[in-house]
Amino acid sequence: MEKILNKKINIKQTMIAFILFLGILPAPLFLGLTLPWQYSLLPIFVFVLLFVLFDWIKIPKIAKYLIALWIAIIAEIIFSGVFSPLLLLGKFNFPTESANYIARLLYFATFIVIFYKHKIDLKRFMNTFVVILLFGMGIGVLQFLDWYGSGLFRELYTFSDSHLEVMNRSVGAYKRISGVANFATATGGIAAFTLVLVLSMRLFNKNNFIFTMLGVILTLFNVVTAQARMGYLTVVFSFVIFYFVYNYVRRSGIVWLKSTLLISTVLILTGILTYWLYERGNLFVERAVYRWQALGDVIGSGGNRIAQIERAFSLMDTPWEWLFGISRGVQQSFDSLFIEVEPVSIFILYGGIGFTLIYSLVLFLLVYFWKNIKLVKGDTILLTMVVSSFIGLLCYVFFSGAYWFFREVYVGIFPWIFMGASIGALERYKKNPDKFSSEMMEFERKKKKYKITWK
Repeated sequence: MEKILNKKINIKQTMIAFILFLGILPAPLFLGLTLPWQYSLLPIFVFVLLFVLFDWIKIPKIAKYLIALWIAIIAEIIFSGVFSPLLLLGKFNFPTESANYIARLLYFATFIVIFYKHKIDLKRFMNTFVVILLFGMGIGVLQFLDWYGSGLFRELYTFSDSHLEVMNRSVGAYKRISGVANFATATGGIAAFTLVLVLSMRLFNKNNFIFTMLGVILTLFNVVTAQARMGYLTVVFSFVIFYFVYNYVRRSGIVWLKSTLLISTVLILTGILTYWLYERGNLFVERAVYRWQALGDVIGSGGNRIAQIERAFSLMDTPWEWLFGISRGVQQSFDSLFIEVEPVSIFILYGGIGFTLIYSLVLFLLVYFWKNIKLVKGDTILLTMVVSSFIGLLCYVFFSGAYWFFREVYVGIFPWIFMGASIGALERYKKNPDKFSSEMMEFERKKKKYKITWK
């Protein structure tokens, strides 16, 4: 019976799909806190991490270094979060935001283990990952359209009445969807990340053109209807990075010429179309232009995020604060002190030590993925994962200039799952390239064996 079941259902792939699907479900309220369903699995993943730390599960050295760096980051956040309020306010506070960092570590480590220790069909994983994220993008569509179920999806995926009021506006151009991330700006970030995966699969793994176009349309629809300004910029930034990475991988004069012509044509046509729509009074384009102009005016007068940065740094007085930060507990004691520029937020909350540790992890990962692009050029699906991890992380770092990457609650685990899977698969490949390639070929043979053809 078990053999028959294994032939019909791949247990590992099903469990991975289930974990990913939890990430797009509406987050429930638990003890006054809104916690994503993916957090419900953290107690299980704690044991995985403990097994790794006690060396009962063997993982490569590079993964151990990354996990050690993660643990140092969490220790510093907890240290700053506890002792800064004690010193500065004279009261005890535990940094609840550390749960977001712990969740990222546990998922990151668990998926390294899964993909390093087990045979996983990487193409199926990639397709599953992207399809589930596109289902998440579909939530934005359901929120935007006016139909009998739109009210339900708007209420399930938002955390404030003000955001709900904006989504319920009758004129489409004045709506601002919260999307699967429960917040418009964050939805712009996850949409840009999804677009990176969709384009990587097309450019490096020759995925179906129709599937690619569906993915592009859904992701851009979310960016536009969320009116996420940093989402727009991150999409443009991703195109630029794709241009350089694609030419680095292909290393051909003809490919360079074609890609240059293609990206130039796309940018020019997009600019012409946007101008044409603006001149004809398209409400969506006019609204987007107005929001950019308003932002420029506010920044020009020293407001918005510029004001956040200036006010935040005005609080830094003592060597302790410069080294360990003021902590989120102290930040919350000030009225309306928001710091949405994440690098600045990290420095203010956790000091120079926390900032150095966190961005050392980011730099470590970027260098790791970049160096290994050459190594996996011969394996298209692994190349796709490594390139996606590099560009996706770089785009999220860029995006964090306007919103959080490390502290985002609702969809922030997705990039760390993907990077953990990429590292696990890459290190499994390094251990025995021939065996790895034969495993991937075996998955392809099984697909062809059960493939239905029409004559």
